[in-house]
This record gives sequence, structure tokens and C-alpha cells, in this order.
Amino acid sequence: MEEQLNPKAELSGLTVKDMFFKYVRFIPLFILSVAVALLVAWIYLRYATPIFSSQGSILIKNESNRPGGGGDDKFEDLFMNSGTSNIQNEMEVLKSRPLLERVVRAL
Repeated sequence: MEEQLNPKAELSGLTVKDMFFKYVRFIPLFILSVAVALLVAWIYLRYATPIFSSQGSILIKNESNRPGGGGDDKFEDLFMNSGTSNIQNEMEVLKSRPLLERVVRAL
């Protein structure tokens, strides 16, 4: 009768030294694979277009010259919406296409 080989029985007889000599012949292939992977990564990073994100904030000063002076400015700011039109105008200027084109050309 033929003897069947049990994979677990084979593994139990292996030592670390046997495993090392079994796979040591693949070390040049492993080193070559790592070198090729690093070369491909370097070439990709060298020629890829960098993409950055940025953000900023801007402070828009409201230079209103109201006649009568000395009034309660906080009350007027809350209920009169006098500064809203100035902020909206500045936002439209910042979003304008010519301004954005100049920024892109400058960068």
C-alpha cells in the first residue's frame, strides 16, 4: 500500500535552518523586485504633477462714514444690514474670473 504524505507531518520535521536554505535562493529575486519597485515609485513621483490644496481667510474692513456719528453701531450692524452689501461686493470681486486668472498666472 502506498504511503500518503501528510503536509502537517512534513512541516513538523522542518527546522529554521531548513526553511532558510529553502528560500535563500530567492533572495536575489526579492532584492531585484524591491529595487524595481523603488525605481518605479521614484519615476512616478519625479514626473507626476504635484497637487496641493490651500486655504486662507481674508478680513474685509467696513469703512462706513455714517452721518451723526456716536450712535450705537452694534444695533445698526444687527438690524440695518448696512455691511452686508459691502461683504457681498468683496466676495464677488474675489470670485471674479480675471482675478482668478491673474492668481493662476502668478503661481
